[in-house]
Amino acid sequence: MGSWWSFYKLLAAFVKDKGLTMRYPRAFFVFDHQENLPDAEHFKGLSNSSRAAYVAGISRPIKSIESQVHLVLAANSYLNNEFKKPKDVVVLSFPKVFDFLMAYFGDKNLSLFWIDDHDSYERIFIANDALDELGCMDSFLYDASHAYFNAYKGFYHLARRDPHPHDTIITTMQAMASGEIKTVLESELRLLLTQLLSVNVSKRIDL
Repeated sequence: MGSWWSFYKLLAAFVKDKGLTMRYPRAFFVFDHQENLPDAEHFKGLSNSSRAAYVAGISRPIKSIESQVHLVLAANSYLNNEFKKPKDVVVLSFPKVFDFLMAYFGDKNLSLFWIDDHDSYERIFIANDALDELGCMDSFLYDASHAYFNAYKGFYHLARRDPHPHDTIITTMQAMASGEIKTVLESELRLLLTQLLSVNVSKRIDL
């Protein structure tokens, strides 16, 4: 994680844009990819708000917002286990989530995320980066268990028996690498990330 801070500063670099001011808090509507996605004005109308709207892939790209879109998509992949499914993202500035806005997303497998302010963005980035590190750990555990069984084959060829007692830690490592067993740290990070993003909370009475 030594380089996460410099990477974060690069992602969080604020780029001024004359065409759009996106105030906090920002709501991120993440849903299944649509062949014909309306533009930002359509979603502003649905939300009955004069505040800014941003549709990833349609609106003119703004680096600061795109960085947050990518972060939210990464969090969605972890929390909903949707690593390969294509998604669309609509960002609204502090919307009043009326029924007809939610009705549009009713059949689109919607997940709702919030970034409340710049400090919140930083905290979400750190939590997501920590989950990335645990993903690297799982890869290392897979490699370690693979190396163990290569060594086991050599032992069995020579001794014609299994080692005794059985190395139960290897079974645990395999289960962790495959996702069958999760560390307490991962469970805590997933819960923390869910809280930081106020996942699927449509009415923010705390704001």
